[in-house]
Amino acid sequence: MSCTVPGKDCSKQMPVPSLPIGGFHRRPLPLPAIAFSSPAGKELFKLALAQKNAEIFFHLSEAFRTQDEPTFCGLGTLVTVLNALEVDPGQIWKGAWRWYAETMLDCCVDIEEVKRKGLSWEEWLCVARCQGLAVKAHRAEASSVEAFRVAVQSACVSDTSVLCVAYSRAALGQSGDGHYSPIGAYEAESDQVLIMDVARFKHPPHWVTVETMFEAMLQHDKSSGLSRGFATFGRPVACKRCPFSALFVTVGRGRLRATETFFREELPRLTVGVASAEEALWITARHLPPTVASLLSVRHPETLPEGQPIRSHLEAKHAELAATSVYVALAKAEARFRKRDGPLPASIPSIVALLLVAPCLFDNDATVTAALGPAAPLLLEFGGATRAANDDDEGQQLLQHQQQHDNDVVKACASFSDDVRMARGMLIDMASSVKIASAMEESCAHCTRKE
Repeated sequence: MSCTVPGKDCSKQMPVPSLPIGGFHRRPLPLPAIAFSSPAGKELFKLALAQKNAEIFFHLSEAFRTQDEPTFCGLGTLVTVLNALEVDPGQIWKGAWRWYAETMLDCCVDIEEVKRKGLSWEEWLCVARCQGLAVKAHRAEASSVEAFRVAVQSACVSDTSVLCVAYSRAALGQSGDGHYSPIGAYEAESDQVLIMDVARFKHPPHWVTVETMFEAMLQHDKSSGLSRGFATFGRPVACKRCPFSALFVTVGRGRLRATETFFREELPRLTVGVASAEEALWITARHLPPTVASLLSVRHPETLPEGQPIRSHLEAKHAELAATSVYVALAKAEARFRKRDGPLPASIPSIVALLLVAPCLFDNDATVTAALGPAAPLLLEFGGATRAANDDDEGQQLLQHQQQHDNDVVKACASFSDDVRMARGMLIDMASSVKIASAMEESCAHCTRKE
């Protein structure tokens, strides 16, 4: 930077500020923030707990991550959210473990570019959707402090969604500017939110008022000229408007294509000559690729408080799932083969749900039989398994009914069978969209080549 001050000798260059040789070990937390571990911060948390406004905190604390790079606050926030919501990444992290890390969020923006400049608001939301999250996003300038408060309360009393904020640190008196972090709790009397700051090397989790946080979100991002905002992230369920759905569906990362490839091309070679249904199911389950094993998972009622209606509904659905022929056969296979071969890549309920839903991607019963051999009748007896059967199946009718009559959907999803049919309808719809998009891309590429 050159000298431009009148009367000064501009032949001499002004010094450029630089970081100290010794670096930093955290920074003092400036007011008005209240440190989570301080006496005042502890009291606020006790009050939030008593108000049941910290339900999501426990899931976040189990997965709370320090961002890997100084510019990875957006990725660190999403990794915390994804692991807190128990989203399966569909790929191996280390060893045999599937667990999210920042380097896995390699869609929308190149990781090296994120290292250089971080993530914009739109890029951040794109990465979240790419990982299969359901996203409800609001720029602060298009919202209000009242709407933000409602969103905070709704997320903090739930354990199935996480609210995250994109804000300016400078508005809180902190060094730096744009930052992302999840909200872990809300204390109603003082109207304060707990920021689970993913830059833990800099500041600990801390409390600020809702109005202060909203003002920090209103500050415009210099690169876009627009305000920052807040977003609620959740996991898609088989029935979007049914709170009692037992199935989580995780899309993105080529899971649908990988599932079709596995069942159509790879599995038939693995089950050739297999004599029993139990062995065929065991071979299928043991060889599920990470992207396929992560497509579907089952909600566990044990994580919910006793007495809640949703818990009793999920318990009934788990009982129905455990009574299916596929479940019984796979449980027997595990008891027989686990000691010899090793564990399964997912829980038996999740694998059984996947096996009951995935055949909807097949054209007919013959393709299911070719893939699963002697185990195929167990899947087909569940009803409407293949795409041909689902063309006129109740699952498609339920999906249409869901879009037209919100109030009746809960009745439609009263059983595990209903959840399976809804999930089949969802996957068929997604598979059709993927094929249409691929065809359009191929057509465009062909046109370009012709020109």
